[in-house]
Amino acid sequence: MLKRITFLTLICISVIFSQKDDVRVTSFLVYGPLKVINPAVSSDRETLIKSIFSDGDNIEPVVNLLNNEEKWDRMQATFPEKSSRTDNAIYYAAFWLEAKGFATGNLKVSSRLPFRIYLENGNSLFNLDPPDEDTTSTRSVNTNVSLETGRHLFIVKMFTLADAMGDRELKVTFSPDQGSESRVSATVSRIDYTSFQRLLDDPKIQDVSVSKDGNYAAVTVSKRNIPEETNDWKTLIFDIKSGELIKETNVSGFNWVTGDKYSYVVYGNKGTSLYITSVKSGVTQTVVEAVDNLAVSYFSKDGSKYFYMISKDEPEYNEGFKKHRGIPDRIPGYRTKYKTVLYDLNTGLSSLLTDFNDGFILSSVSRDNNKLLFYRSGFDAATRPYEYADYFLYDLKTGSLDSLFRIFGGGMTSFTKDGDKILISGGPSVFNGIGATTPADVIPNDYNTLLFSFDLKTKTPECLTKEFDPAISSYYLNDETGDIYLLTTDKSYFTLWKRDKTGEFSEVKSPVKSIEELAFDPRFNYAVVAGSDPDYPGRAFVIDLNSGKSKLLFDPNEPYYRNIVRSKYEEFSFQTDKGRNIDCTIFFPPDYNQEKKYPCIVNYYGGTTPVSNTFEGRYPKNIWAANGYIVFILQPSGAIGYGQQFSAYHVNDWGETVAQEIIQGTKEMLKRYPSVNPEKLGCIGASYGGFMTMSLVTKTDIFAAAISHAGISDLTEYWGVGYWGVSYSAGATANSFPWNRKDIYIDKSPVFFADKVNTPILLLHGNSDTNVPPGGSEIFYSALKMLGKEAEFIEVDKQDHHILEYNKRLKWSKTILAWFDKYLKDDPNWWNALYDNE
Repeated sequence: MLKRITFLTLICISVIFSQKDDVRVTSFLVYGPLKVINPAVSSDRETLIKSIFSDGDNIEPVVNLLNNEEKWDRMQATFPEKSSRTDNAIYYAAFWLEAKGFATGNLKVSSRLPFRIYLENGNSLFNLDPPDEDTTSTRSVNTNVSLETGRHLFIVKMFTLADAMGDRELKVTFSPDQGSESRVSATVSRIDYTSFQRLLDDPKIQDVSVSKDGNYAAVTVSKRNIPEETNDWKTLIFDIKSGELIKETNVSGFNWVTGDKYSYVVYGNKGTSLYITSVKSGVTQTVVEAVDNLAVSYFSKDGSKYFYMISKDEPEYNEGFKKHRGIPDRIPGYRTKYKTVLYDLNTGLSSLLTDFNDGFILSSVSRDNNKLLFYRSGFDAATRPYEYADYFLYDLKTGSLDSLFRIFGGGMTSFTKDGDKILISGGPSVFNGIGATTPADVIPNDYNTLLFSFDLKTKTPECLTKEFDPAISSYYLNDETGDIYLLTTDKSYFTLWKRDKTGEFSEVKSPVKSIEELAFDPRFNYAVVAGSDPDYPGRAFVIDLNSGKSKLLFDPNEPYYRNIVRSKYEEFSFQTDKGRNIDCTIFFPPDYNQEKKYPCIVNYYGGTTPVSNTFEGRYPKNIWAANGYIVFILQPSGAIGYGQQFSAYHVNDWGETVAQEIIQGTKEMLKRYPSVNPEKLGCIGASYGGFMTMSLVTKTDIFAAAISHAGISDLTEYWGVGYWGVSYSAGATANSFPWNRKDIYIDKSPVFFADKVNTPILLLHGNSDTNVPPGGSEIFYSALKMLGKEAEFIEVDKQDHHILEYNKRLKWSKTILAWFDKYLKDDPNWWNALYDNE
């Protein structure tokens, strides 16, 4: 038996070679020997080998076994010499090639024994032809490989024939191509860095919830199914007290109803059906069957009534022509109508509450099931922010329908315990601005959400968070105490606060810095939270709200991140020339050495929301850092979560102040961190941040490369064409229009200053973007090309504002780093490999 070595003792097995040197793999992680089952009926040697190396090989189980450290031995390349001479066996030999930049070259694998090579989690197979049964001479396989920055797993499946004679050594060599600038090394160390593939493929917590009896917590998780190229979803049900996993289910639309019962939906050709199942008994009952176009649904708090809405789409075009019914008619779903149905689970009776032509949407149900809150939406071009909702109270007992109020820009609603008040979230302008704290001559930012209550008896509203700086994302009312728990955007993080019945606020201590999913037990003794830290992905915890203590409930990423080296980060702030305090975060490469010089990526949004310091996201700072960059993130003025005055700076600014803050912040960062190379700065932003990139490069030359995704180059074009151009501009460009504020719509549109651009810029845009039309990038690209500027435009086919399709998102993510590598690392190889043939 060969000596087993644990992963904790593994070290890099070869030094880093220059691009001129071959890299020879001298050690492997070896799994085996695995006994070969001989055929029941004797067969010749060639047939046996072909069956072992069939084209249906699935390497995924072996890749997963790499997480089990005790299964693998570290062995020299001569390990097959010690294999049995009496019994045939299978061995798997694993190693990684680590590239410090994009590299290409030839991988040569040689052995007398039959073998097959696998690359990267089984997504690719080399030498697909069955290995030759002849073992009298060495057989070599040569294949060209491209290595992006990071580590690349290779596995060799080897069949050690007992009767094979001569040298049995496994020989593997990587020969870099001439001109390949990257350094490549071979290793069997389990120490790794995070990557794009890991970001997309690893499990993610999508939802948490608590049963109505308070005994169970449900955690819904998604994970990439690599062979099927889909995402698998499952819901895990845990016992709250013990933390024991009770049940797994793959149902859709999981929702707790009452006690230990949960509902789920099944989609069929004849419509959608909804069922209820008990965790303890497993007994299932049918609620509704084969409902066409089931849209939104609610269960009453006691689970006795089921309210659901059915949608109906009205045709937009008549014989190929569409007469628009107003500005919002550009948005899909504007003409969709709904009817509301009440199903009583005790009697089995269904009642129609509102019909399609009523225009009502159900918003909330009172605790006693007697009162329903409906709203009807509309658009008023004479009153900013234009989109409004008229609210109505429907009494199920009396059948009366009373009009309550009209608000512009309202959000989440709920009844208080006695049904005498309604809680509703909205911006400072809601209820005629009673929540605004800005001076009368300052327009508040209506994206800075507050919480209000509306007294149904006196018909008077009250702002409950007027002096509270964090912006409200969602709220949870404790019926018994009157306490309200608030999930907030709080500067760079998502935090949890409690507003007690006296109006005092206190932060709830959380085991994660950003809470992304949240649920409470009915008695509010504990909360189940899921969230991430800037350097670690999502986990679920149970927080005891009485003691403040928390315990880990579920960490889906522990097996995958056990050996990941985290990127360290630091936070600081600086004061602008206007006296505003700007928060910043800087992320370092996992192998950071302060004596070295590093290229730096500067990331920002600059719009209404801060760049959240969560782990994942479309602009993953941890992955950029793992690719050898320092990443600098700053929160310019105008972002919500810093109080109303700070967020109000966003209104009508459109980059004038924000650009100077980004420039000043970047210079401040350079003073604090001399390890950043001032000649190798890149900047990137998306949407409003994409606009900021375009604006920045017309104002400064401090950046060596720039990237704008879904940027706005002409404010008038965005305002008039984007699906939400008018509604977003209602807040961002309040009371300002192309005809009365040319100083904004022309003087702050980057395209009119394209001649000032000297920075190489990459423009990215989905060609199905309905939020920021692709014209924003097309216009800027045309202007820059006419001026002879260095610019590239990458259009992503059939993608909207966010690049979501798996393979397209992967290439889009790599495109960003390849562009920065070209200009910030002086290495164009990755970019050329992606786009040289186009």
